[in-house]
Order: sequence, then structure tokens, then C-alpha cells
Amino acid sequence: MKTKTITFAELKDFLFNFGFETLSTAGSQKVFKHFSSGALIALPYYQESACIRQIHLVAIRRILLEYRLVDEETCDRVFTQKISLS
Repeated sequence: MKTKTITFAELKDFLFNFGFETLSTAGSQKVFKHFSSGALIALPYYQESACIRQIHLVAIRRILLEYRLVDEETCDRVFTQKISLS
């Protein structure tokens, strides 16, 4: 999957729009949970303006599709083109 540059701030907005919430952790990692499906996404610390590594985007895409939270077309649009939830 050829991904575009996505910042941590953009990714957070995307996940929040699909019902994810952040969980508090003891470390610096960020954990997002989708309570109705049980989906969990754990990421290392990123600054808000930092670009998400491709390996993490691929893992997030897999989780979203596996839990059927987003259809494949939306996922591909978000991760390969400019993020737009409209």
C-alpha cells in the first residue's frame, strides 16, 4: 500500500470521527479504543505534527478493516489521498 503523509494530529481526528477514544497509559505510548467493537490501536509516542510511519498506517488499516469499522474504499482514500471525512 502506497501511503501519503499523515500527521499524528490528522490520524487522531480520523480515529475520533470513527468512535475511538484514547486510553490513559503508564508510558508515553498512545492507545486508542473503539469500545463498541473492542478494537485497540497502540502507537508509540508521536508529536502532534510528526508523520506517522508507514508500518503503523498499515497496521491501523488492517485493524479498521478487520473490525469492519471502515470499508476498504474509505480506508484507501484516507491512507493514500488527502484526509477528508466528508
